Amino acid sequence: MLPPGTDLEPKFAAPHLSSYLQDFWGRCPKLVGKYGSSDGVVLLFGLMHDVIFFYMSLEPSTGEVGLFFVLHGICTTADISAKKQWSMRGMRPLQPALTVPLTLGFVLGTSWWLFMPPTVRAPGKETDDLFLLLKGVAET
Repeated sequence: MLPPGTDLEPKFAAPHLSSYLQDFWGRCPKLVGKYGSSDGVVLLFGLMHDVIFFYMSLEPSTGEVGLFFVLHGICTTADISAKKQWSMRGMRPLQPALTVPLTLGFVLGTSWWLFMPPTVRAPGKETDDLFLLLKGVAET
């Protein structure tokens, strides 16, 4: 998809290898900091994406996209807290063979549930182009 010779920063190169939500969202350093997700940043991301979807579709926001980011912020914070509790109790972390599919399943499931419907519902050439791009990415 990227032009030949284009390099990605390592933090964006392999989100499909994320073992936990913190790993997935940690690839976006402004969202997840040292102590977890910042509520203000999560709300800002959600609001920003709701506005983007409004400008793409010229339809009032249903709040699904904003809810996606709020849900992921809450779950990322819970993920970080659980890992800290396991560590304090001397428990080993879960194996990546289990956590990678669970993390990707959660991200893809909530994306399909909350992020994609406004994209599919939105009329217009811009959203048709976006849907074709997403379909092309999914097929590769």
